[in-house]
Parts: sequence; structure tokens; C-alpha cells
Amino acid sequence: MFFAMEIDHSGNVGIDTTNPAARLDVNGGALVGTSPVGGDMGVGTINIGGNYYINGIPISTFIDAPSDGNLYARRDAGWDSIGAGAGTISDLGFLLSSISVEVTNTGGDNTILPRATIVDAGVMAAADKVTLESALQSANLGSSRSSTAYTVTMDVGSNATLFSASSAEAGVMSAAQVQQLNSLVSDAIRDTDFTANGLMVRTSSGSYASRTLSKGSLGGVTVVNGNGGGDLTVELHYAIGTGPPSGTPVDGQLYFRY
Repeated sequence: MFFAMEIDHSGNVGIDTTNPAARLDVNGGALVGTSPVGGDMGVGTINIGGNYYINGIPISTFIDAPSDGNLYARRDAGWDSIGAGAGTISDLGFLLSSISVEVTNTGGDNTILPRATIVDAGVMAAADKVTLESALQSANLGSSRSSTAYTVTMDVGSNATLFSASSAEAGVMSAAQVQQLNSLVSDAIRDTDFTANGLMVRTSSGSYASRTLSKGSLGGVTVVNGNGGGDLTVELHYAIGTGPPSGTPVDGQLYFRY
């Protein structure tokens, strides 16, 4: 038995198929209208001799754009040309210098991106890049010194020299100033330099030494030389008496009242 059309129990209609998979399942091409040009275009095709519509709008509205290679936009029932073919495709590029970047345009004018400032953003100049890298490097400190100055060295950047102090400005202590200070300390007379019952005298060499007072011979006081230079005796012209005077003191005697 030959079947030209099949309507199954679900309502699907099949043409040239006994097992329709949709409401209309055509196994072949379709011709719509009066004698479409070209006839049957094959399985799965629809050849329309007139126009067909999408929601009341004829499909020709969407497919009849001009084919002259220009760019068009659809407005209402017609096509508007965009640029009327005068536009061109541009290629962008760039040119570099030490202070700016120039963006090139094959279809128009170029533009320059300027160097950044403390007020406005921009590109980083080559010199600014070097400065930034130098500032970000780790610095190693060292030192050197002479008799009059002390220098702090750095492997990145400049060194700093601290000079010796003066009567007007602060600074480091020079070698000569240290010697002067040591001399003052060594020549200073301290309490510990004295011996008990001692007397401090300046020697012929210019230094100071403690002398010890002790009882000498009758009529004198002995000063013992503490630095080994021998005893010094201070002689009094008259004898010193330690007993109480009886009557009128005798000429040439010195008495202490106790």
C-alpha cells in the first residue's frame, strides 16, 4: 500500500512519511506561491514565489538591503547609509620617545600621551623610571674616617661627611680634640691624688705630686716628696714650742694655745 500523507493519532501530519515528528513533517521540498522560479530546490527547502511574513512584517524588509559594500542601518521601511561609503578601517599603533607615547591612526589623526606630572596622570618618562628604580634599590651603608672627619658611605647615592666640631657648630670629635681632652683628664687634680695630711705641689717637670707633712727636727717641718724626688725641709727661723707659756713669751719662740 502506498501512503502519500499520514495523520497519526496525535494530530501530526506527515507528507511522504508515515511517522511524522511534528505538526507538519514534509519529506522533501516545498513550493509556495505561483510557480516559484527554480521549482523544487530539494529536500528541506522552501521555494516561495511571493513573500512571507514575520509577525505581519514581510521578510523582504530584512533581506533587501543594498549590496554595494557600504554600511547601512534599517529605519522604518527603508535603509539609511552610514558614512555613504566614505569611512575607512583604521589601524592603531604607537611611537615611543623618552618622554611620551604617540598613538598612531592610519585612518585619522594621531594623539600623544604626555609625561605624568605631580598634578596630572600620564606616561612614565624614561628618566622617571631610572629615578624610581634607583630609589627602590636596597642601600648598603658603610663608613670611613680621618683625623678630622667621619664619612657615612652608601653604595647607592651620595655619601655624607660629618666634620669635626667647632666653637660655633656641632660635629664629631677630632683626634686632636681627643688628645686635648685626655691631657686635661691626666693633668687634673683629684681628691684621690692627695695622701693623708698631704700637700699638693707642682714639680719642676710641670706635673703635680702630693707631699706628706711630717714632724721634722727641732725648729723645722719635713715635707716628704711623694714622687721620689727626695725630702723637702721647710725650716722655720725660730723654734716651735708646744708647752704653755710661763710669764711673758720669750723672743724667738712660737707658741700654740690649746
